[in-house]
Amino acid sequence: MSSKNQSTNKNKSTKRSSGKNRTRVVVILFAAGLVVLYLLFSQYLQRPNQVASGQPGEPAGQAAASAESEGPGVGMRAPDFSLRDLNGRKVALSRLQGKVVMLNFWAIWCPYCKAELPDIQRAYNSYRKQAGDVAMVLVDVGEPADQVKSFLKQKGYDLPVYLDVTSEVANLYLVRGIPASLFIDRNGIIRDIYTGAITEGEIKDRINAMLR
Repeated sequence: MSSKNQSTNKNKSTKRSSGKNRTRVVVILFAAGLVVLYLLFSQYLQRPNQVASGQPGEPAGQAAASAESEGPGVGMRAPDFSLRDLNGRKVALSRLQGKVVMLNFWAIWCPYCKAELPDIQRAYNSYRKQAGDVAMVLVDVGEPADQVKSFLKQKGYDLPVYLDVTSEVANLYLVRGIPASLFIDRNGIIRDIYTGAITEGEIKDRINAMLR
């Protein structure tokens, strides 16, 4: 065989080898992509609600503007609903008319929700003697009763928590980020909306303004 033919055959062999290598790389990258997509999708499915965790301390005005574009907004009547507490007792929002209401959406998996709970607890304690005028309704979104009970007991919280296991009420209010707090006046009208971890002082400012 001539030197020229040997060189040609060698080039052909090199090209075939290079083509096979490129194919292997493409297959490996495609498989890796599928694995990443599977992992992301699995994490998504682990959260029964499709509510994002809000940033702590988002300005109330900005939160209100965002919420108004998505669901019941400031100046609108708060949609009525009924939920059961951790002991199975049912509460309807309409039964609280005549009181100033803080309606809070939260979940255990949400770090900002957990960050605000000590402040909510302190605010709740300060209004205990005004139960005829002030009510707090903390709606846990998408989690089972035993899990919520265990968490509250472990942390020592004594809060009025109600279970929205199917996220029905969160969907009714079109909640897209938690924690989210709505402040409702004695006539059932939403007066303020706050998305993000709220402080004791911010809670009291809003409730006291509606008590005047």
